[in-house]
Amino acid sequence: MHLSSAFIATVVFILPVLAVLNPHVTKPQNKATDRFIVSLKDGVSRDDILRVHNINALHNFTSINGFATKLTSDQLKKFNSHADIAAIYEDSVMYALDTITHLNSADVPYGVPHLGVMQPEMVMAMVLIAPSITFGVAKKANLIAVKVLDDDGNGYTSDIIKGLEYVETDAERSGRPSVASLSLGGPFNPALDEAVAKVAAGNSNLPVELFSPAGAPSAITVAASNIKDEKASFSNWGAGVDIFAPGENIISTWIGPSTTEILSGTSMATPHVSGLVASFLSRYGNMNPARMMDVLKRFALNDTLTIGLAYAITPNRLAHSGPV
Repeated sequence: MHLSSAFIATVVFILPVLAVLNPHVTKPQNKATDRFIVSLKDGVSRDDILRVHNINALHNFTSINGFATKLTSDQLKKFNSHADIAAIYEDSVMYALDTITHLNSADVPYGVPHLGVMQPEMVMAMVLIAPSITFGVAKKANLIAVKVLDDDGNGYTSDIIKGLEYVETDAERSGRPSVASLSLGGPFNPALDEAVAKVAAGNSNLPVELFSPAGAPSAITVAASNIKDEKASFSNWGAGVDIFAPGENIISTWIGPSTTEILSGTSMATPHVSGLVASFLSRYGNMNPARMMDVLKRFALNDTLTIGLAYAITPNRLAHSGPV
């Protein structure tokens, strides 16, 4: 079962589901690991493969016919030529997208009003759809945190896939339309891209197609703009971007000595879109990710951003709430 298709009736994904981000997280060096994601051909028994080869699974997946495990070099060679195995992917390390902190900026507050939302609301960064009295686009949404990264902001691809599968199961159990928003990324990994429906473009000022899950065709990928309606200098870009949203100098709730903070990153841009999606689900009823993307495009402001010739292949589309 392909995870994104399973979400058609209940969940719309937007990457940044947010894991709580550490604003000072250090990206891993993406060194090779001994962990792999094994995708089996249709009809092949996962349990039989594990039993015959005396392998213990770290994770068994429901979104793909496969599992995550540790393999020695000899086991990897055998699996590479195994007739029942469709593909083997490195269980690469993913990381929370960096968050840049700005203090005492004259450019804030900025964010939600730029979307055309009429209420005097701001954005709750990372978890914008939270039911906050002061912050948030979709204040009545219920917020559920799903931890897929460690306290340093790093985690294996297989951990994230299992987190997405948990979201799927929980959404189906509740029977309610749901929005999942992720602010994480890493090297291109087809196994993760299969399990995704919506994404933050990333903060490396590079083409999104180089990264997972932002490069996943089934994801709604959000890039960041600033108050001058320009592409934010840090935002990833490319034809794989679906839409821009405010992501520079955004005021949000915070855990610390202060209850608010001013932050920048695609981790701020994507929650704007998450909130819009939640409000659209409330306004128009449940819909699948493709239909939701059509609604976002219909209300978006086209050709209003200054992107720059170097990034001209990036769709010039700014998120907007449409009629209220």
